[in-house]
This record gives sequence, structure tokens and C-alpha cells, in this order.
Amino acid sequence: QHHDLRLNQALSREDRPRLNRMLSLLEPMGKGALNNLTLTGFDQSERRIDLHAARLPQDFHQEARFLIVLLDRTVEKARLSEHGVFNALLDSSEDLTFATDPYGRLMLANQTFLNRLGMARERALGRKLAELLPPSASALYLSKGEERPSQYPDSSFETVKWPNDNTPSQLAVRRFPIRNRRNEIIGHATTCRD
Repeated sequence: QHHDLRLNQALSREDRPRLNRMLSLLEPMGKGALNNLTLTGFDQSERRIDLHAARLPQDFHQEARFLIVLLDRTVEKARLSEHGVFNALLDSSEDLTFATDPYGRLMLANQTFLNRLGMARERALGRKLAELLPPSASALYLSKGEERPSQYPDSSFETVKWPNDNTPSQLAVRRFPIRNRRNEIIGHATTCRD
């Protein structure tokens, strides 16, 4: 089946001038990149792509020629959008909610918990929870003896003094394991209600 394979035709009207501008500015052997372009496929579906271009040497051909690589970002964009919805859902709760991996590193945290820590999400995620919490909040992270979910208490009550807060909080703490589809434990979640 015949298809129009011209890249310019496959790009959205808004992205065509960006591509033409970049290509016109490239010197021989020069490289450039454009992110977040919309490409329409043969089936008329739209895909989000990044474009990387290199201008070939002048002796390759009389006219300017380019090597172009397209990187499909459609799945990644959908995942980020889903992640944003998930974070918005978590952040809408006033309960302190966080989860750690089996090694005690923070995998997720809602904004209420991050506000208590006084830390941005980007700085907190991936770090050991024991390093982030004040000593008075040590009851919120699992010790070595509590790593098996069968040993979780149904709930417990803990007194925690947060940085920048003079009044200690009385928290009802609930822990539960996070499992993957094969029923393997991939982390531990904690919710705390003041």
C-alpha cells in the first residue's frame, strides 16, 4: 500500500516550523534535537516523539542531507499522565501516606507527609526513610525485626515530634505490604491519621 513517507507531512502543523528551523540552522556534521513532537501514523493515530537529527557531511551529496532518528514517547507520556493522577489522588488525603521498598528507601509519599518532613518530593524519593525522619519518628519506619508482614500490628498509636512543630502528634499508624502480581512483597506502605 502506498504511503506518503515525508516526515514533514506526518508532523503536526505546529511542529513543522520547529523542524524546518532546526534543520536550516544545522551546519554540516552538526546535531540537534526536538522534544515532544506529534507524529501522525499511517493509521491516523497520533504518537508523541522526540526527534534527533544530524546533518551529513557536504561531500555526501550536493544538497543538504540529514540522518534523523525518531524516539517514540507515547507509552512514557501515558505512564507519566497516569502517575500524575495517582499523585493527585494521594495528595488529596490529609493522612500521612508513604511507602518504602524492602531496603527502607522511600518509593512514594503524599504531599501531607512531605510537608511534615519539610522536603520536596524529588529530594525525598529514593532516600532511606530512617535518614529523613526525625529521631522522635523512628516508630514510623520498620525495624529489622518487623520486615515480615505477618508481624505487622493491625494498627498502633505513636507519638511523633516533627521538625518545625512544637506540639507532638498522636498518630494512629497502619502498615500493610505492597505486593506485585506474583504476590511477592515489593514494599511496605504506611498511613497515619492525626
